[in-house]
Amino acid sequence: FGGAGPVYAPYLAQELGMREVLVPDSPGVHAARGLLMSDIRHVAQAPCLRRLDALDAAELAERCAQLRATLEPALARDGISPADRYYRYSADMRCIGQFHELAVPLPAPASNEWWSVARAAADFHAEHARAYGHADSSVPVEVVNLRLEAFGRMARATAKANASTADGPPVTTTRRHVCLAPDVGFVPTDIYRRADLAPGHEITGPAIVTQRDTTTVVLAGQRARVASSGTLRIEVRS
Repeated sequence: FGGAGPVYAPYLAQELGMREVLVPDSPGVHAARGLLMSDIRHVAQAPCLRRLDALDAAELAERCAQLRATLEPALARDGISPADRYYRYSADMRCIGQFHELAVPLPAPASNEWWSVARAAADFHAEHARAYGHADSSVPVEVVNLRLEAFGRMARATAKANASTADGPPVTTTRRHVCLAPDVGFVPTDIYRRADLAPGHEITGPAIVTQRDTTTVVLAGQRARVASSGTLRIEVRS
């Protein structure tokens, strides 16, 4: 995705020995489309430099409540009803004496034994092992910051169904001499319009597919076909 992605992806896939490249129907606005498929998110943090074993449940719950109070008005301004709000708590933790922190998820404050120092320390050391490849559970841990992500559920945009299917081979708009490989030079290359391609169409490289927001390159030895979703699937042959 991205306006330039389909130009370079077939080359990268070939170099990396990948089997396939997927080109969505509108790569240039693919990230913007993602905004239409995402929930609203607000973030707040507060410093809390304290040894983990010195934090009790009551203090931590109060600090989390303060963070939540700072974000509730933002969700309200967005028009998010209380039923459509959800939250994720985390803490920046590190070994005492360490410089860098790791974000570790925290349970949401609740009434029934929600806070456990031992469990939080174990979660940190597990994240340390995942991030750095080692951990020492005997080393004491400290909290640096508390964080809260507040989300508002949004209705999801739906993709437009593509009801058409290929009726005959794809039609080229023109053929040009194009240099797609420096060791080969300029070769006759079929040019297609993405709007003319339907599910079931197949293209063999070298070829170029043009559209308003991007250009897709299909190299020699590669084959592209249009899936039922409209995605262009480029098969890479090493």
